[in-house]
Amino acid sequence: MRPARDWAFALIVLGLSATAPADASAGSGDSTFTPQTSLQAEMYGKDEHFYSLNLDRRMTQSAALRFGFGLWGPGEIYGVPVSASALIGSGDLCVELGVGGLYLLGTEMTDIGSNLLVTSFGGVRYQPRNGGMFLRAGVGPIYGGGNWEVWPAVSLGYSF
Repeated sequence: MRPARDWAFALIVLGLSATAPADASAGSGDSTFTPQTSLQAEMYGKDEHFYSLNLDRRMTQSAALRFGFGLWGPGEIYGVPVSASALIGSGDLCVELGVGGLYLLGTEMTDIGSNLLVTSFGGVRYQPRNGGMFLRAGVGPIYGGGNWEVWPAVSLGYSF
């Protein structure tokens, strides 16, 4: 039981650090950049779906952290996604490449094969500098239980 408690503690610390204030000019290369937080709903999947509600913190112009909580398919499987992304581009629209983990909890885990899945993301991200609508779309390869699956991924939310 201790490893699960350690994971939960690590995820909480990461989530809190994602909301902490950051120096606006640190590492951004743009003195007009202001760190942004986004609250977003996300969907991964094609046959089975993973829905989550996430808090995303764009720490610099080129890096973001994301933490959330979600539900897998129709069963009683819950997930905690955590990821870090590299953002390529300086405007409202950029390319996003991310990697992270999805920790799964629940009673119907036999089909999945693992409590920890490796997640990745490649796509585009629209996040206006002044806040407002947040949109992210692309593909999200997931590894777990000994195999890879490539799923479409879409996020919609609000930045502030």
